[in-house]
Formats: sequence, structure tokens, C-alpha cells
Amino acid sequence: MPAEDLSRFKVFSRVPRGKLAQLVAMGSEMTFQDGDVLFRQGDPAGYLYAVLEGEVELQVSLAGPEAASGKKRFLVVETIGPDQDLGWSALVSPYLWSATARARGACRCLVLSAPDFRVMMDQDPELGYAVSKGLNEVISQRLQRRTQKLLRLWELLNKQRSSQG
Repeated sequence: MPAEDLSRFKVFSRVPRGKLAQLVAMGSEMTFQDGDVLFRQGDPAGYLYAVLEGEVELQVSLAGPEAASGKKRFLVVETIGPDQDLGWSALVSPYLWSATARARGACRCLVLSAPDFRVMMDQDPELGYAVSKGLNEVISQRLQRRTQKLLRLWELLNKQRSSQG
């Protein structure tokens, strides 16, 4: 992957061009098939992913009576596509996945070791600051989208309750 292509991803969009080549060199491309799990909610977060092709669903597990019997239910909270990154949990303490990521069809990702990347950012404050700005944007946008979904659901539930009573 050409280094300048990495700047398409929000987390890397502010990284100086010269440093992008270092990031591409430390990463590796991985291919996932439909249904493959990239990571699981609650597990230690060790990688940052840049989706090159395909889509990845972010799912959260729902607690309920089924969970006690070992049957988990999941809610898809977001779908990540090409030119989007995922895995911000690997860069933010406590470094645990906040969702499960599952390939939706075949997909290809550039994968970076988060511990190595964090060391690189600590040693290079300019890089760390540039990544932090992009990371803040990703987290903010995801939070806004999830909040909007939650508000729409709340409105739907209120309409349903008022029509019943």
C-alpha cells in the first residue's frame, strides 16, 4: 500500500507524509472472510485496523436471559467500510474492545500492532498529537451516530407506548 493512501483514514489524516511510510512498514495486510471475527468485546485490544476493501460490522452483546444459557444476542451498532479505521480501543486506556468486529463479506485490512504504535507515538510527540486529533474525530463521530440511533429508538418506543395507552 502506498504510504500516502494511509492519509485517507481519519486516524492518520493529519500525520505528516514522511511518517506515513513508517506506519505502512510496521503494518501487515490481512484478509478476512464473511463472518470472521477480528476481535471480541471485552478482550484486550492489541491492533488498529484500516479497512481497505469490504465491510466490518461492530456488534455489542446484549445481556439477557439467553446470556446465562450461553446464547448471546448481538446488536450491530455500526458498519465500517473502505477508507475507515476501527480499533480505537487499542489506543485508549484501558485497551479493551468496546465491541465485537465481524467481517461482513470478504474484507481486507491493514493491521497495526497497537503496543508498537503507542510506543512510536510516545517517542514522537508530533506523530502522537496528529494521531490523537484524528482519533478524537473518529470517537466523536461514532458517539454522535450512536446517540442519534439511541434517540430515534427512544422516540419509537415512546410513540409505541403512547399508541398502546
